[in-house]
Amino acid sequence: MNNYYEGFVSSYQYKDIIPRACQDILPPGGQMVAWQFPDLELCDWIFDYILKQKEDGKLKQGQCYNLTEGGRVSTDTKNSWDLPFRMDEVRTERRHAVDEFMSRGVYVMNWIEHCLLEYKKLNPQLINEPIAFENGLNQYQLYEPGQGFYVQHCERKPGIGVNGLTREVVFQMYLNDIDEYDDKGTPIGGTIWPRQNVTTPCRKGLTVFWPAGHDYLHAGSVSYKHTKLITTGWIGTVH
Repeated sequence: MNNYYEGFVSSYQYKDIIPRACQDILPPGGQMVAWQFPDLELCDWIFDYILKQKEDGKLKQGQCYNLTEGGRVSTDTKNSWDLPFRMDEVRTERRHAVDEFMSRGVYVMNWIEHCLLEYKKLNPQLINEPIAFENGLNQYQLYEPGQGFYVQHCERKPGIGVNGLTREVVFQMYLNDIDEYDDKGTPIGGTIWPRQNVTTPCRKGLTVFWPAGHDYLHAGSVSYKHTKLITTGWIGTVH
């Protein structure tokens, strides 16, 4: 893996859990795969923590990226409240004590890396590639009612992040439930992939991996009634 995660592989909080693909969400055999995170109480704790951070004014307005301007706030495109989680902050010697959010966040990233190992088994072209998590982080994104990532987009952004990383794989994990459906029974509050004809529900602990390229354009399914919290991040090859 990469230096941000050195030492964590052998100390998985979930090392005895074998991720099982959620075939009720995504059919087997595709490059989109979903697993169910086992620790729903941890999801609840993080959800409550992030809401408190929002109340205390500690979240930043979410940014989106384009090739000409880089990261920028554009609430017509993406409207969210974001909090980055950096593994290098956990590991740095300057951090004498790791607070509870950081320690619980490590458990989440243990799970994400666990799922990545399973994902690589399904995608042999990744096995021998030098893989890294972009900037050693994942990002928590809070969407209040009416907020969302409104525009279809892909995650392939060449040559950004650490060491000129090119995004290859994206992960997203939902941290709360939204029990809301349209008149056709399609879940509201999750994520829409038009080309795959898939809408993933906002289901607590549901963890989705997919390729970063243009074949996997997606957008948020906006709930005007409920709040959504996800954690997301990007994995790529380093050249």
